[in-house]
Parts: sequence; C-alpha cells; structure tokens
Amino acid sequence: WVSLSDIKDYFYACGIDDDLSSYFCLDDVPGWLVSELEGNDGRFSHLYGRDAVAPAFRVLPVGFSWSFYLAQIVHASVVKGVLPDTAGLVLQDRQPGPTIGPRGLVSLPYCDNHATGAGSPDLADGARIAVARQLTADGFAVHGAEDAALWAESLGFAIDGLTGEVGPTAKRATRLAAAGRWLA
Repeated sequence: WVSLSDIKDYFYACGIDDDLSSYFCLDDVPGWLVSELEGNDGRFSHLYGRDAVAPAFRVLPVGFSWSFYLAQIVHASVVKGVLPDTAGLVLQDRQPGPTIGPRGLVSLPYCDNHATGAGSPDLADGARIAVARQLTADGFAVHGAEDAALWAESLGFAIDGLTGEVGPTAKRATRLAAAGRWLA
C-alpha cells in the first residue's frame, strides 16, 4: 500500500538565516539599481551609495545546487523524527532498498514529495498523516494527499503494490527511450 503527499512551495517555505543566505547570492548589482527598484520606500537607502550589492535569498532558492540537498535533509529529518522506529526504513541514496512485510513500513521523502509504503492501508495512511502533522507544525503546508492504494504514481514512477514492482511510468519510459535514441 502506498500513500502520497506533497509539501506546498517547499523551497520557499525553507527560510534561512543571514549567515546561510550569504551562500545563496545573485551576481552583484550596482547600488544605484537598488535605489531605482525600491522606489520611495527607503528601507535599503544604506545600500544606494555602494558600488555593488550582492542580493541574497532568505529562503532556499530553487535551482541552486545546495538548495535541493538541504531541503532533502530537512524532510528526511522530520520523517525520521516522527517515525523513529522506521529510521532504517527511510529510502536513501546509495543504500539498498528495504524489504517490508505485511506489518512493515517504508518511507520515501524526496524533497517536497513524500511516499509511504506499508503492508496495510491504515499503516501507510497513519504514517503519512503523522509526518504531515509534524511538517504543518514546523510551518510547512502539506497538500495533494492521496489515501493508500495498491497502485500509485510519483515522480515519474509507477509503484505496483500487488506485484511489488517499481518502474517508470509509460510517459517516463517513452522519454527515456527517446533520450537513449538521441544519445546513440
């Protein structure tokens, strides 16, 4: 059984402090440009006379290489904290996939997506709901929840609970084949 959910606007909900934001800056812009963009607000008047200003993000910006890594760590940490008995059953990169039995549970936090697999629908839904409650308490909005089903599609993969097989969806398989033909 597989139960799914999604964290809404996840990267933008991951606030970062000033020390960390210095690693997520855009190219320098002239100080006079800050003045023009700001209009009459004056909040950034201390920057007007500078030769250059490096605008920095206060949230994890999508597309910056470390953003995905940090967002993944946050989500996996929440899952491991909520489901401590399953810490070894959180799917991770470069680790073999666990085998679950009728009462087993496995969790796949993948950036802003969350999938829970279990031997029963109640166990899968219960774990998904527990993780969603904690994420909500931590200031994240969870949406797109799907109750446990024997078949699910997530991130371009189809999960078949009856056969135990996981593979690309037809659309993903077609794209992979086309990419292979192009590379050949």
